[in-house]
Parts: sequence; structure tokens; C-alpha cells
Amino acid sequence: MKRAFTFGTVAAAAVVMLGAGGVQASSVFVGSVADWIANPIQVASDKTFIYVGSSGGWTGDELVTISSNLPQNSETLFIDGLSDYIGPQNLMLAYSVVISSSDVFGTISLDQNFSGATATTYKDIFASLEDLDASPTPGSGTWALSVIDNAAGSTIALPGLKSIWIRDTITLSPSGSVLSVSNTMVQVVPEPDMVPVTACLAGGSMLVAWLARWRRTVSTHLRRKSRPCGVHTNP
Repeated sequence: MKRAFTFGTVAAAAVVMLGAGGVQASSVFVGSVADWIANPIQVASDKTFIYVGSSGGWTGDELVTISSNLPQNSETLFIDGLSDYIGPQNLMLAYSVVISSSDVFGTISLDQNFSGATATTYKDIFASLEDLDASPTPGSGTWALSVIDNAAGSTIALPGLKSIWIRDTITLSPSGSVLSVSNTMVQVVPEPDMVPVTACLAGGSMLVAWLARWRRTVSTHLRRKSRPCGVHTNP
């Protein structure tokens, strides 16, 4: 797997603004997979997309674009220009996505535009690079999506993560072809019950201490609610 870990500077992005009534969407044109390798860090809204690795016969005909949909608070990563890729072959692209704001990932979806014989696209999602490396088989992600031929796209909810590692694998049978693949990531404001989950995933002594304080606060609150009216105790 080709991998880039020298992230360099943020690539200059061509931005197209489409607006009406103050509602705007923007697109970051990453270019081919080779272009992404050359400029591995791409920023769209409050998300940073970082190239991790790739394999297969990428020829440079593909076009990777990241489009922001501000009303829905989401980004979509498109892989277009795939009509010249005919099976049998597998194309793999791995990348990470990090949210810099206080939001977390809510859902992620996968769609493909299909042509020819059988084509399957897999999206494997992980909470760490180590998990991604440990599960190289398409469909083996901690959270996994797949679309076969012209089936409807699929969506899965994520448990309040701020960073994810994604592996997209396009599997083409003989004469199989995919015109494009799209990945939409919707972010949300974290709910109170998401905080312990995020803390446990992040780890660290400070977060563990915070979680203990949070539990004590909840316990104290419940005890106070259970006292009869007019009964008071000293702290």
C-alpha cells in the first residue's frame, strides 16, 4: 500500500462558491490520487482530510473532490472519472478525516454510480490507524458499508467520534465499471450522553478524572432528588 506520512503544508485549494439567500456550498478540488499524495492535507470547512494510502491501478484519470454542504453541516468526498477503470481489478484509497470544531461525526454514507458488469464498493471505517492496518480485508471495518451494482446507497451512525480513518475499496469484475463513488459525512453537536463515549475512546488520565467527577455529580444530583421535601442535610 502506498502511504504518505510527511504531511507538509496545507495544499492551496480551488474553491467554487454557490450561494443563494446566504446559503453557500464550496468545493475543494483535490485532483487525482497522485495529486493527493503530493499534497496529503486538504481542508474543507472544519474538516481536515489526510491521505493515508492507496493501492491498485490508479492512472490519474480519477478526480477527487470534497464538497461542503453548509445547510446540512456535511462534507461529501467524490471520486469521479472512473469510467475507464474496467475489471478485474481492485482500487483502494485510504484517508483520515478530523473535525477541528466541537462537533462530532453523526453519520456517514456511501453511494456509487454503476455501469457494466458487477462492481462492489466497500467503505471501512475505523477509530484509529492501528485498527485500519489490522483489518486489511474489504468489509472488515469497525463500521462497514457496501454497495453492489446499482443498489441504493447505505448509511451508518457513528458513536460521537471527532476523527475517523476510512478505506474505500472498489472491486470490479471483468467488464465491471463504476462511474463515480461518493462518501457523505454529516457532523452533529455532541449530545450529553456522547461525552462519556468520546472520553473513553480518547483515553488519558485527565479524561478519566473528568468522567469520575461527572459520575459523582450525577450521583449527588440523584440523591438530592430522592430526599423528601423539607428535609435538609449538611454538606
